[in-house]
Amino acid sequence: MPLLFFGLATFVLTYPVSLHLQDAVLDPADPMLNAWILAWDAHILPRDPLSLYHANDFYPYSNTLAYSEALLGQGLVAIPLIWLTHNPILAVNVVWLASFILSGVGMYALVYHFTRRRGAALVAGMIFAFNPFRFAHLFHIQILSAQWISFTFLFLDRLVKQRRWSDWAWFVIFFNLQVLSCYYYALFIIVSVMALLLGYWLLDRRRFDRRLLLRLLTFAALTAALQIPLSLPYFTVAESMNFERSVGDAVGGGADLTDFITAPPANWLYGALSAGLRDEGWWEHVTFPGLCALVLAVVGATWGRGRKSALRAPTALYLLLAGITLTLSLGPALRLGERTIFSPLPYRLLFDYAPGFQAVRQPARFHAFTMVGLSVLAGVGVAAVGDRLRNLRWARGVPLALACLIAAENLALPLPFTHAPLADQIPPVYHWLAEQPGDGPVLELPILMDVGAVESPRLYYSTFHWKRLVNGYGGFFPPTYAYFLFFDREFPNQPYRWILGLGVRYVLLHRWQYDAQELQRIDARLVEFHDRLRLVADFGEDQVFEVIQPATGLSNRPLSAFSWSGKVALLGYAIEPPVARPGETVEISLFWQNRAPVATNYTVFVHLAGDDGALMAQHDGQPASGERPTSTWRRDEVIVDVHTVLISEETTAGMYEARVGMYELQTMERLPVLEGDGMIHGDFLPLGRLYVVEN
Repeated sequence: MPLLFFGLATFVLTYPVSLHLQDAVLDPADPMLNAWILAWDAHILPRDPLSLYHANDFYPYSNTLAYSEALLGQGLVAIPLIWLTHNPILAVNVVWLASFILSGVGMYALVYHFTRRRGAALVAGMIFAFNPFRFAHLFHIQILSAQWISFTFLFLDRLVKQRRWSDWAWFVIFFNLQVLSCYYYALFIIVSVMALLLGYWLLDRRRFDRRLLLRLLTFAALTAALQIPLSLPYFTVAESMNFERSVGDAVGGGADLTDFITAPPANWLYGALSAGLRDEGWWEHVTFPGLCALVLAVVGATWGRGRKSALRAPTALYLLLAGITLTLSLGPALRLGERTIFSPLPYRLLFDYAPGFQAVRQPARFHAFTMVGLSVLAGVGVAAVGDRLRNLRWARGVPLALACLIAAENLALPLPFTHAPLADQIPPVYHWLAEQPGDGPVLELPILMDVGAVESPRLYYSTFHWKRLVNGYGGFFPPTYAYFLFFDREFPNQPYRWILGLGVRYVLLHRWQYDAQELQRIDARLVEFHDRLRLVADFGEDQVFEVIQPATGLSNRPLSAFSWSGKVALLGYAIEPPVARPGETVEISLFWQNRAPVATNYTVFVHLAGDDGALMAQHDGQPASGERPTSTWRRDEVIVDVHTVLISEETTAGMYEARVGMYELQTMERLPVLEGDGMIHGDFLPLGRLYVVEN
């Protein structure tokens, strides 16, 4: 019955999206990003599971899936569905709908466990599954995927009280499912479980005997063994790319007091009333629980703490949980609008000392756990009302009436959506890409400030070709992407050196995303680059340019298959100008990428050699003119290292090969250049050729 009830409620309250699961997306940004993530999981896990986090976005960086959620919990349903239907949009929508249904069922099970009242459990499930916070995050599948929280707390209660290994097993399963569904909630559920354990200990310390402690320690050890390997890429990326939030970010992402009376704009009842409180990014600042939930929770908290109440323990536990998580949702400071009332709050301790919280931008998302506490208290409140009205004929209809009232309070129909193109509807340029050999890399232009709406569809389209993209979208952005964002409008002049240096093979120019004046300027500049950016496919509004390396006359390609002692790779290079005269200087830009810590400060040499191997010119020096010694390079960091080589007046006309390598200055010993299989290639890497012509 609960499954059918919440299924029907979900179908109605998500209309008309619930009728268009095959191709509907609420927004072109996050839903299409999530479709790409789930498609990547389905693509890579059966082929190379150890490369899960090395997704095809944000080339040339590694562990780029860790810039977002991996959605492995959602993948348990979505991945088989993608294998079966080849439709990631359908998969993400099925997971989206299931989050509402299972959130309701989970809370129903938790409250029924405490109250043994189906009506109370039904109302609590409606509050948790359908509330303003969830409707504000309709396009965030990871935030909606809170269904395993209630199941986790249910079996935690059973474990504490009965100490059975079967309850321990379900507690482990549901806890880890929740961790794998959302890493925000992974951090928050650890805090919440600790808060509940504190509550159990305060209520009855005798429960914490050796049997229970053994089970809790075993749970912690097993969970750590499973989750640490899966979370390491997140910590690796945070350290290597310096992806951390500031205290100011956490303050801005905390709930201010006005957020607790703010509803989504589409809400029929409260949307217009709270319009003046919503600002940019309003969806992160909706922590209004709904009046029905609030009133019922107050009734439950009041009645449940009474001396004669049989529900004193769960009331105290979930009042404690609601209080702690509400306080933490405020972030490091108590604010009213732009004004700080008090600082610091307890969240500052988590930010300063708890691993992982430095990456949290939105402490307000703790509100999901506050809603767990309020939903349980509301269930207790409905049970209290039921006891008072049990002698009345119509008392049995009260829970259903309350459930309908909660649904009406959260109506936001019809949900707006757009149709996502399926395989036979995607732009033909991506079918063309799928037919090309190799894995790119590909740069798609323009890069616009509305990053999510622009890049998420490109990521989704990449599921049809799986080429590596310089583009991407996530919670963080790497430096090279920021460079192209800044210089996008200067294409191809300013970005060309970086396009060469990163080893980009194709540039996709989406003409329809430029205005007419910008296109005129770009077309005029492209004429000058006709021999370096070769038009290889023209689909009208979408054009593909193949990048030509002037030093070889061949298609540009990454050189990252080679490395110096397995620690440093050369992505690519640019020789400017490719033709020089005696007495002139040539700039050779090397684009290094660090793969492992380097303890020694190596010297880079750039040689220009004739066909007989004789040295014509050279430049030796520390990278980036000594400003970036190799010992300072962070993992995955891209270093642009420019060497200016003087062509002497005595140089004869001809072709000269550029060679690059590294050596230790004190010993003059060169680092070996290794091929991808670990075989030694030599002690230098030959690049392209420089042409010297007579004066």
